[in-house]
Amino acid sequence: SEMCIRDRYQSAGVAINAQCQVKKSGQFLTNLYAVGNVIGGFNALELGCGSGVAVVTALAVADEILHNTH
Repeated sequence: SEMCIRDRYQSAGVAINAQCQVKKSGQFLTNLYAVGNVIGGFNALELGCGSGVAVVTALAVADEILHNTH
């Protein structure tokens, strides 16, 4: 529908790496992760998969934290 047409404001969000770590001032922070709709360029309305992306990225981050905790 027209509500789901891509617009620039819908692409706002934080930059992340493959481990979902947030980028700040050109560096990825080792203790801050982003999941779901806050990921830059992700538009749940347009793609129609907000819950799936939220769940999968949350699980990926949980796995990353568990495997990197000493």
